[in-house]
Amino acid sequence: LRALAPPGAPVLVESPTYPGMLAVARATGLRPVPVPMDADGIRPELLADAFRATGARVLVTQPLFQNPTGATLAPARRPEVLAIARAAGAFVIEDDFARRLVHEDAGPLPPPLAADDPDGVVVHVCSLTKVTSPSLRVGALAARGPVLERLRAIQVVDSFFVPRPLQEAALELVGSPAWGRHLAAVAAELRGRRTVMATALRSELPALAL
Repeated sequence: LRALAPPGAPVLVESPTYPGMLAVARATGLRPVPVPMDADGIRPELLADAFRATGARVLVTQPLFQNPTGATLAPARRPEVLAIARAAGAFVIEDDFARRLVHEDAGPLPPPLAADDPDGVVVHVCSLTKVTSPSLRVGALAARGPVLERLRAIQVVDSFFVPRPLQEAALELVGSPAWGRHLAAVAAELRGRRTVMATALRSELPALAL
């Protein structure tokens, strides 16, 4: 965020969003501005209004399984969101935190927003932490154009480099034949947890639509 907006600047965030996002924005000296969502993700017409009203140059979004709503950005909205950000001269930070946290019976996932962005509007962020261990603090960032150099410069100052033991652990993990089996086991576990939760909700809250 510090590479994309100066202190005191507004940053657009989904509403609701998770507390960590608000804490990071405020710790960076930025001013979070909420943009309402519905079941299909962030609302494009309200996003355009927010860009015009605030002059913001950054949007942080979780288009896949948004936290806390679980919403996925509707296919028709994906190009709209990118076009609105492009017209505002803004960057979209895509927090793709949940791509590997899918249920065993999930259908095909939409590609990252970055896959539909030839212009360098999207800064794509993901990590191994949630699908492996809270201790494996290894992530990846993908960007295009001059912003990549700004992001790299900030990263060098902030953390210099990822500690070598973590790098080697991450490479060993994702390069192992067992990686695919691990992801399948996670997917099966998530499906089981979902089934338990849905059963409990149907039993205790029968009026709730699932």
